[in-house]
Amino acid sequence: MLPLTVAYTIAFCAGLAYTTLLSRRFVFRSSAGRREVAQFVVGYLMVYGAGRLLLEGGRAVGGLPDWLLAGSVVLLTAPLSFLVGRWSMGAPHLLAPERPPRSAPRTQEGSST
Repeated sequence: MLPLTVAYTIAFCAGLAYTTLLSRRFVFRSSAGRREVAQFVVGYLMVYGAGRLLLEGGRAVGGLPDWLLAGSVVLLTAPLSFLVGRWSMGAPHLLAPERPPRSAPRTQEGSST
């Protein structure tokens, strides 16, 4: 069986390739240029670093089973990955979904002004 950190690195690289190719088009409905793809990859490498630090920290503490370490990494990196994808693919607001523009205020019929 592979060591946990090696398995994490392999899975992360495969996920990064998949996400780079598909997320921008199907999740964020964006056709990214080179700059956005570079931001995406750099952001995901930072997420990888956070997950790897958590793994290494859990190993240093000792006594934690691999399944618990792996689960905690998923709980940390899943929301971070989404935020990185949203940021790098040009979402107007990092945490808020894009809203349609407001329409003009309605006026009451028959009122005189």
